[in-house]
Amino acid sequence: MNTLFTKYLASYCAVALLMALMGLSGCAAGPQGSYHTFSIDGAYDKWSQSIDLLEYDYGGVHSMVRDKGKSEADKVSTFTSINATMPNGEYLYAKWRIKSTGEVIEKRVDLRGRLPDNMLNHGITFVIDGQQLYIFLITPTKKIYGAPPILRTYRSKSYVSYEIYPNNTFKK
Repeated sequence: MNTLFTKYLASYCAVALLMALMGLSGCAAGPQGSYHTFSIDGAYDKWSQSIDLLEYDYGGVHSMVRDKGKSEADKVSTFTSINATMPNGEYLYAKWRIKSTGEVIEKRVDLRGRLPDNMLNHGITFVIDGQQLYIFLITPTKKIYGAPPILRTYRSKSYVSYEIYPNNTFKK
């Protein structure tokens, strides 16, 4: 039975299969990553009283976390917590204004080589002190509350944490 329908059925099935495979391969080529957290809390870390956060960006080519005011005068929230499967950030960018002087500072830090290869259940946070940006790696390893070392972020009171900028205390 060689009808027009059966003649082209194989061709249509082959095209449909090829399109499905191309779609799946596109998913596999997307950003790879691990479940981890990017969070900031200017109130708990006691820097939001003296700093207006204007912009931040954690990521790279596939930047997953960013916030920017609509204009130079706009500030963004000093609290956020993003928990997602995302690629390790290649950089962290922050722009802020010191309230007492009006001075605007921006800093972009290359994070490559500062983070573990597998960020599963880890966290990244930053603290601003005047003109200085501090970036911390928070591990999932709990410690006795208040046990040393206590860093500039409140999260270091409960979890083993490392300053990764400006001083990198984390060793791979």
